[in-house]
Amino acid sequence: KNILKSIFKNIGIQVKDKKINNYHLSTNSNFKIEINYKFGNTCIKVEEYGNDFIDRVQKKLKSLIGKNIKTVYIDLPLHNPHTKVVIEDLNKLGFLFSGLMPIFYKEKDYLRLQKVSGKLEIQHISLLSDISKKIKRQIQKDILWITK
Repeated sequence: KNILKSIFKNIGIQVKDKKINNYHLSTNSNFKIEINYKFGNTCIKVEEYGNDFIDRVQKKLKSLIGKNIKTVYIDLPLHNPHTKVVIEDLNKLGFLFSGLMPIFYKEKDYLRLQKVSGKLEIQHISLLSDISKKIKRQIQKDILWITK
């Protein structure tokens, strides 16, 4: 939450916390998947969360094993209150913070997480801006949490 607020502030957008009341979760999730075999990556764009969300993501990850996919991105809609509920479960599956996608799909903001096969050697990345250093620290925290 804090890193997203910092990024929004850095691009000149004021955000407010929104109180979440009751939220109805569908039975079935809806997401779109794009696979780029040439570059070895996949992007899952969440359209709607359902009770089967984490199970479906796990099955998709298993189906990608052995297909030369090195990185899986998952784009989560920030306008959907269930996004903050699924983040910890996605972290447990190895997804970590990747960035903010402002007005990315249909003028809506998305949180991007990523799962990278192989070791991330983030210490070799040199950054100049304060916001990029904050993002790097967040990714380092996620890596530590995931590898525990």
